[in-house]
Amino acid sequence: MNPDSSRRNFLRAGLALPAAGLAGALPGAAFEAPSSIPYRTLGKTGLKVCPVGFGTGFTPEPTVIARAVDLGVNYFDTSSDYANGNSERLVTQGLKGVPRDKVIVVSKTPAKTRGVFMSDLEASLKNLATDRIDIWLLHGKSKPEEVPDELLEAGSQAKKQGKIASSA
Repeated sequence: MNPDSSRRNFLRAGLALPAAGLAGALPGAAFEAPSSIPYRTLGKTGLKVCPVGFGTGFTPEPTVIARAVDLGVNYFDTSSDYANGNSERLVTQGLKGVPRDKVIVVSKTPAKTRGVFMSDLEASLKNLATDRIDIWLLHGKSKPEEVPDELLEAGSQAKKQGKIASSA
């Protein structure tokens, strides 16, 4: 496969999603993933994801998210840090009517302590109106010393409680 062609197709698909969303999908449309999208396993998570994910940090309205679902996108990345939790609430609106097991919801925390980690997780679960987040990330960590053991332990605890499926 020609790498330039692959990159071009990737960019074309990525740029078409927001424009298609603005064309007017109705939230809650029946979910039926297009059969032509090659879903792939995400690392060691076992989760099957579309090769084009949707970062929702600056999404203007839920119909854009609903349209992305209509096009087969199933990976949605957000954070309670984005727009004071409004990004997560927008994802909830955009995914309304979509079976929870058909989408991968990713959120994150900039927490430095176990208490903030757990508090942020509870806030995100509430904002996203769900009982679990598929992938819970530590946001803005660039050095090993920024990830104390208490954060890793909090991630393990949340995973055991079923509040997150995977963490990093």
